Amino acid sequence: MIITGATLETADPEHLPSQEDGLYSAKHNSSNELSSIVEGPGNGDKRSVRGVRWAVTCVAIFSANVLYGLDNTIVADMQGAIAETYGEYSQIGWLGIGFTLGSVAFILPLGKAYAIFDVKWLFIGCLVMFAAGSALCGGAPNMNAIIVGRVWAGAGGAGMYLGNLNLLTILTTPKEQPVYVGLIGLIYGTGCILGPIVGGAFSDSGATWRWGSRHLSFSDKLLRLDWVGIALSIGIHLSLALCLTFGGVQWSWGDGRNIALYVVFGATLGSFIITQYFCVLTTKQNRLFPGEFLLSRSMVLLYILVACGGAALFVALYYIPLYFQFVHGDSGIMSAVRLLPFVCLYVITILLCGYLMPKTGYYMVWYLVSGASMLIGASLMYTVDYDTAPSKIYGYSILLGVGTTTTQAAYAVAPTLVAADRVTEAIQFINVSQGQGLLLGLTIASAIFQSLAFNGLNDLLAGTGASKIDIQGAIAGSKSELLERISPELRVKALGVIVKTIDNVYIMVIAAGALYVSVVNSSRTKGAWGVRTKENLLHIVSLGVTRNGATATVAVSEEVRKRGIGNESVKV
Repeated sequence: MIITGATLETADPEHLPSQEDGLYSAKHNSSNELSSIVEGPGNGDKRSVRGVRWAVTCVAIFSANVLYGLDNTIVADMQGAIAETYGEYSQIGWLGIGFTLGSVAFILPLGKAYAIFDVKWLFIGCLVMFAAGSALCGGAPNMNAIIVGRVWAGAGGAGMYLGNLNLLTILTTPKEQPVYVGLIGLIYGTGCILGPIVGGAFSDSGATWRWGSRHLSFSDKLLRLDWVGIALSIGIHLSLALCLTFGGVQWSWGDGRNIALYVVFGATLGSFIITQYFCVLTTKQNRLFPGEFLLSRSMVLLYILVACGGAALFVALYYIPLYFQFVHGDSGIMSAVRLLPFVCLYVITILLCGYLMPKTGYYMVWYLVSGASMLIGASLMYTVDYDTAPSKIYGYSILLGVGTTTTQAAYAVAPTLVAADRVTEAIQFINVSQGQGLLLGLTIASAIFQSLAFNGLNDLLAGTGASKIDIQGAIAGSKSELLERISPELRVKALGVIVKTIDNVYIMVIAAGALYVSVVNSSRTKGAWGVRTKENLLHIVSLGVTRNGATATVAVSEEVRKRGIGNESVKV
């Protein structure tokens, strides 16, 4: 890009995306030159914190992000041992679902809170909440207590994650921000995939960031929160998780209690949409959900891609080790070690993607490769049988791992698709999609596995005198006495039922992969393949904002102008 005087032009106009993508070159029409009106280290040419202090700050911030990623999946290889300790096998799915539920239910409220309250103290508060929830899990006297601790820690972890994004945006310059936002995604993803290994061993803001509104009293800050939206958002995610977890497992699908939960879910979802649209008891600026992004085709498609990738990632992290525990009798640490091919290729690919995507600038081709790998890998995992060679499963898991890597890239891509003053909300929007994908993926997978495995084993072992508790214990992946005392022939059949049930879980991942590929293919027709990610990220986002009253002219390419979009003056 070339900047001359007060005019900003592009040297490569054919790469300008559509108006919908929110990426433009701007010609300044007022006497005021482009400058930032927000005071703080994130808007200057140099960071105020450098050297050893900056290194220590980064270590502190990123270590919190690693912990959040680890705790997302740390129970993947510990579920059986935990359930065996408390003798509560029917609630095993909540060990993974609880943390994700706490995270996704509080992402939106905490995102708004970071725009109102002091960032540092809110971040510290979330750290304390995360630590307290983890402490409750460690000292839990029963399964219900550990589930509460997981939800509590998940809520605190979501605040830590959003705090990382806000703190790094505040402390870095606009040109550095894409790099550090990408690192947050990379470190979180790495923490997620290392979670099962560690567990097995133990068997807002953007270019217009702002500090908390210091001129407001604490009570005024509380009044700025969309309390109606917060309550309804929590109700939506909680009722949906309960519906999918209890339905078909502890209650029949036609049970009155399950139907009541679906009614509650529908009512809260409808109420949430209405209150957000009409800004009930809140303002458009303070409402919980950035609904305007739903009018952007690119943002909606990116939302779907992130949700699909997140669901696929967590299903693999939870059910690949479970397969090896059942079929090969692996311990928690050994089954996690078998995830190393998945882990290594995931890390290598996400690093390669993060390095080459800005170099080439064409990010959708990465999403196409990712979606195809996810679809092929999930399809191959569906074919896995009791006697499938481990080497084949390693290969299948590598394909599946490659297919989930671009989920983290969305945190770098999304800010290029919106105006500079909406970057924080764009990141929050993607964070919500990731959380909802994880919640739906784990909840649906748990319901499929618990229901089909129980019914299959119950029919197979009908004449052995096995109780409901015995069968639930066998499904949990713990060293079940039931599977040890039955005949070898019957044990092989029982393991066959369990393996087939795990295969059925991957049908959901196959569907996610197919949707992923179709979404990428549909975006190709809209020119999204030609977005110059590097230029948009490092130049357009770094423009900052103009002084109050300034006007900018949006200059579009000839190709875009043919679609009926011309140069237009907009108030900044």
